Amino acid sequence: MLGTSLIGSYVTMRGISLYAGGWQNESVIVNQIKSGAAVTIDPAFYGYLAGILAMTIIAYVVQLKMFKRMEEHEKHPYNRLN
Repeated sequence: MLGTSLIGSYVTMRGISLYAGGWQNESVIVNQIKSGAAVTIDPAFYGYLAGILAMTIIAYVVQLKMFKRMEEHEKHPYNRLN
């Protein structure tokens, strides 16, 4: 569940960044670090990272609640009659 929350949050933020701008390509940042060049990161990039973190936590909690609700439904005695 944590994996799907993280991947979904990342993909959502990447989609938003295509319209809003400010996302820096990860490979460019890695190449700058490897070459020893000064890495300049747009402040909006940190906002996207915070958004990914917040969305991951929210999506994980939602999935936990949904999974718990499904388990409670399957424990009901009338559910076994179907």
